[in-house]
Amino acid sequence: MDKTCRTVLKKGFLSVSTLDNNFIEKITYKDIQINSFRGNHLFGGVANIYLRFRDQDDVISILEKATHFDHGENYRLIKGEYKNVRFRLLLYLANEHLWFYDLILEGHQSNLDVVYLQDIALDHPNGVLSNELYLSQYLDHKIFKINESFHICSRQNMGSSNPLLAQGSINIKTKYFATDAMQWFGPSFKVNKKPILLNKDLPNVNYQYELATPSLQTEKFNLDGKRQFSFYAFLKEEQELPIEKLDFLPLIESEYQKIPQHLFDRALKEKTNQIAENISLLPIICRDLTENELNEYFPKREFSEKQDGQLLSFFTNDYSHVVLQNKEKIQERPSGNIITTQNGFDDLDLDLFTSTNYSYGLFNAQVVSGNTSMHKFLSINRGLLNINQITGQRVFIKINKKYQMLGVPSAYKMGLNYSLWYYALKDDVIKVKVFMSSKKNKINFLISSKLEKPYDFLITNQIVMGEHEYV
Repeated sequence: MDKTCRTVLKKGFLSVSTLDNNFIEKITYKDIQINSFRGNHLFGGVANIYLRFRDQDDVISILEKATHFDHGENYRLIKGEYKNVRFRLLLYLANEHLWFYDLILEGHQSNLDVVYLQDIALDHPNGVLSNELYLSQYLDHKIFKINESFHICSRQNMGSSNPLLAQGSINIKTKYFATDAMQWFGPSFKVNKKPILLNKDLPNVNYQYELATPSLQTEKFNLDGKRQFSFYAFLKEEQELPIEKLDFLPLIESEYQKIPQHLFDRALKEKTNQIAENISLLPIICRDLTENELNEYFPKREFSEKQDGQLLSFFTNDYSHVVLQNKEKIQERPSGNIITTQNGFDDLDLDLFTSTNYSYGLFNAQVVSGNTSMHKFLSINRGLLNINQITGQRVFIKINKKYQMLGVPSAYKMGLNYSLWYYALKDDVIKVKVFMSSKKNKINFLISSKLEKPYDFLITNQIVMGEHEYV
């Protein structure tokens, strides 16, 4: 274990790996991986707890705002302060099947609520890394409302043991819920990194899609002094039949009473690991291409797709497909392109070199030679919304003394053996082109400025050299 960047909490067969930016890296029980997307040191993870100031249209991630932490064998405590509200959050492993996020708020504020998210997979780690979206489709979410508070039970129907994870709250009512990350983040998250429901109520809809993330929203409350409540997660290793009632709730409530309250009094001396000040976690937000620029880059457009008068996509006379950022804002799946070397029909039985790229600045992913599963050089895309932004090959551009990631472009062009991204900035257009050589197993990568201005770039690559990252 690298103590400088992560802490592994354990209780029996339950293991929770936490990072020094306070996000969850992974949660496992025996050979079951509970979370779906592995958190990372740069961008964190999906699992989160948000404190919302509803009258002020303001939201913070408690994990991101926490400044100090402490940990023991089976707990991690973080603390911070925002708008004169002091918070302490205790992640406590009660036993090998049960853990709590126990939250204490102190201060004076009106009309607050808290939103809790936890992405889940409930399958063998190799299965999760093979296709987490596929596993999500086999998760069955069942919603229970007890004493005007929602609880979510998620059962994995893929495989033989059918593990189940139940999640809910203690000492506060959860009035709203969601079951998929697409509901919270929304398709536009790919572009602006702002969850679509950040300042809105969860929809109370069981959306069984490809990004299983049970989410709970508490009732609104006024803070006048101190308030303490908790979110729980309870794992059953085997759930042979679909669950019909929550007969384990008394056990959970009993275990909650045993949380050592003196842990909240510990002095927290270790500082949360903060990202470098010259790197932004937000991507470049491009402007739309002007009509003159569209005519310059794409003079002959065919089969144009429009919605409400806005141009979304079209084809060109050189058999390429172009998608504009307005389409990426509304479609759940990102646009992508598979490019390969040696494109002739007579070459298909050769040892091809293949790369997959996506509109949101994933310039090369699943770069493989021959077998597309076993012989990976760069990692594959994870998810649909560009939440896990360290996969494959990424590019940061330095503007106004800060590096920002090139994300969704103004236009994304997909050809037979190439892809081209157009980033329309305030006073320039940056073009990124990735193309395959026709006779060699070679990927070519070009970045250019329309005004030929010099820029500093950071380029990251998540290298696999095998089947899966982290293995």
